[in-house]
Amino acid sequence: MLQSPTPSHSQHGVSGRVAKLTDLPSELLLCILEFSPDMSSLINASLSHPKFYSLFKAHEKILANGVLKIEIPEDVYIHARTAFSAPTLFMPNIDTIDHATITNCVENVAKLRDSGMFSEFLIPEALSLSKAHRKVVELTDTFFRECPRWRQQCFSPLQKSLVFQKESRKERTRVQQAIYMFEILRCLCGSMYVAKDMDEAYYMRYISNITFLQTCLVSHAFAPWEMHQVIAIQAFFRRQLQRFDREGHYTERAIAALLAKGIGFLHAAICDVAYGDRDSLLDIHEQEARCKPLCAFGMVLSRGDGQTWTRKVPRSLDTYNPFGGTASTHGIPTWKRIELKMAILIAAKPSWADTLNWERDSFEGRLDLWSASLWDEVRWENDIEPTLREGRVEASWGKDQHQNPFRLGLHLARNDTFHWFMEENVQG
Repeated sequence: MLQSPTPSHSQHGVSGRVAKLTDLPSELLLCILEFSPDMSSLINASLSHPKFYSLFKAHEKILANGVLKIEIPEDVYIHARTAFSAPTLFMPNIDTIDHATITNCVENVAKLRDSGMFSEFLIPEALSLSKAHRKVVELTDTFFRECPRWRQQCFSPLQKSLVFQKESRKERTRVQQAIYMFEILRCLCGSMYVAKDMDEAYYMRYISNITFLQTCLVSHAFAPWEMHQVIAIQAFFRRQLQRFDREGHYTERAIAALLAKGIGFLHAAICDVAYGDRDSLLDIHEQEARCKPLCAFGMVLSRGDGQTWTRKVPRSLDTYNPFGGTASTHGIPTWKRIELKMAILIAAKPSWADTLNWERDSFEGRLDLWSASLWDEVRWENDIEPTLREGRVEASWGKDQHQNPFRLGLHLARNDTFHWFMEENVQG
């Protein structure tokens, strides 16, 4: 006759009591907490038993900072830390400061990044950063799902590319880095505005200061390929928030102000609200933007006009200072291809200037249309670059390209009294 198996020593203690997880030595229980996949799991585990909670309270700072490094990818961690602390950054409106002040404000970005490498978060701060990172992850997922599409329209070459070759780890990393760098720049420059009804000297000085700011950003805080990636991700945000069939002046007047609201707002508008309800949400904030001075954030996140920080033949890589260090260098090959193409288009004879400026704007607009700077070199070479050589996009987009936010923003600042502007609603 078969007999019931006798419980092994691994199941019972000496007294015959069933062994429990919490009977393990404290060192092993602490290891369980240390390897929590995210902050939410850490908190839940610490509340599951008094012994776990006691260990958690005794080592909460070490646990919080260790779990954050598990939850946030290593190549993104310094971007996330800096973005979390970025609200401490400040730059006065750029029409009131000199170049030395601009340089000092930009250098504070690098100082904030470097100081974050040695500081530690408390539990409330770690939970806030974890929550922010989940929003970045959801925006990243939305990017790869929606980048080939815009409402009912589709850019089929990119969509097919993502079907046959899923996004790579480097592409995901690049997108997350770009989102965090966007937020850092938003904290630094999002409150900038352009005054209206000023003389021409004011606007010329404003152009000079914006151009200097952009050059300073890629000299002291970011590398040019990182700035291209920020422009690419904000172009995706623009496409999600706007309607291409609306007048460009209205779009820029509203969209620049919406971008300046930051990642929290963009996540709510793009990830939490369905397409059918998005316009109703945005209408409230666009009405608010009409009553304020023109937001200059869109001009900062642009290529400027002419050969400023971009549209140049790339220099030796050791002359650049990337924000993410070696973790950001995998975006270099695509950036080199883009820069060389733009440099060719801008190095025109004077008699060709108008034609080549149009061709350059068209090319750069198509770069923004599908955020080309964020893709791996293989995807760029095989699936994206061939379409950029065409005069028009093969798919039925509402417009061929994004408009130049630097030039359009300056035009709006000089001509801010469009009679139709105050009456146009979000439906166009």
